[in-house]
Amino acid sequence: MAKAIRFPNRIGKVATHPQFRHVRYPPVGYRILTGDRPSSVTLRDLGRIGTRLIDIATYSVGRTSIWTLAQFLRTRRLLPFGTGEPIFVPSYPVVVGNEPWFIEIEDLITLFDPFVTNGKTARIDIRTNEVFPLVRWLLEHSSCLGILTHIQETKAGLGQLFASKVISAKTHFIRVPYLPDDSVTAPSAPVRRQSGEPLRLFFNNSWHQIPSNFFVRGGLFVLNVCERLVRDGSPFHLIIRSRLPRGIIKRYRSLLSNPAVTVVEGYLDSQSYSSLISSCHVYLLPAARIHVYSLLDAMYQGLAVVTSDGWGISNYVTNEINGLILPGLYGVVSWQSENGQLSEDYDPMRRDNREFEDNLYVTLSRLIDDDDRRAQLAVAGQVFVKRDLSIDRFNAEFGAFLEKIL
Repeated sequence: MAKAIRFPNRIGKVATHPQFRHVRYPPVGYRILTGDRPSSVTLRDLGRIGTRLIDIATYSVGRTSIWTLAQFLRTRRLLPFGTGEPIFVPSYPVVVGNEPWFIEIEDLITLFDPFVTNGKTARIDIRTNEVFPLVRWLLEHSSCLGILTHIQETKAGLGQLFASKVISAKTHFIRVPYLPDDSVTAPSAPVRRQSGEPLRLFFNNSWHQIPSNFFVRGGLFVLNVCERLVRDGSPFHLIIRSRLPRGIIKRYRSLLSNPAVTVVEGYLDSQSYSSLISSCHVYLLPAARIHVYSLLDAMYQGLAVVTSDGWGISNYVTNEINGLILPGLYGVVSWQSENGQLSEDYDPMRRDNREFEDNLYVTLSRLIDDDDRRAQLAVAGQVFVKRDLSIDRFNAEFGAFLEKIL
């Protein structure tokens, strides 16, 4: 009989992110139940909750303040009551451990949310934060069965940051699989650029379409470089799939009204989005850090990827092989600190960066002139996603992980 795992929807919108599509296709011998089961509270359930609260309160004595403990517990959620199958928690460990659970994360900052947030860790040591011992307790506790990450730096960083053999032993690295939406038709070979045809560039915002993420993903750099390409008379067409911040609309009014630029702000279903991106030649992501599903989606659709050396990106993009990685952002906006934490400062992404933009300008100019090179990168990226990041490959490793922890 297949072993059951529950993937609750109540833990934030992240549960519906495309990155977690793989829960629809579990490894052989397992079934993943999506949604939240009815919360029929029993005396046993209440007893488990009480025990966990006593555990964490006892542990916190001398390690953190009562106020911090209270704030920490206010941000936790009770996992669904019932038969006690393990809970697969996406990204944020908002739990008290009243049922067995395991988690999949990209970076370790999400472990401390909402007390520590991404983009604001460059000048802090997370180990000095008052919730640090509480997160450590949560991860070391026997109710936490395992920690899964698709970024090598996160696996190494967890061991360094917590200096805990228990947490290190629970942590496993598996590359995320790529699964297109069910409605999307598998693309053929990457689009060939016809003689005299402009190079079509694609830039998009995050899945959540938060306007401020336009900067985090390198939108300012893209617009500055495209202004130069327009002045040169270079044959290109930029498609921006994003809501634009008000200041950007005002500053780049002339560029945005140019026929060489198209802005798509409205809702697109999966098929429409797929048709839009697959018509392009190059995907631009000169971002502060990795945005893994955006990268893989572009590769799958047959676009050559031009990205940055931001934290985590080299886990999926190999420079000059399946994409182009431009140096200049690692160590400035994102980096792995000596204590193991991900340090980030997104403020430089809101300012012009002439050196980085020069590099991006030269790179795009070369791709405009050399379509064979662009096509090589596009083919290599598509092969990488289809061959190395298949659901079958992932499930072989995910199944082994589940077998070990359950």
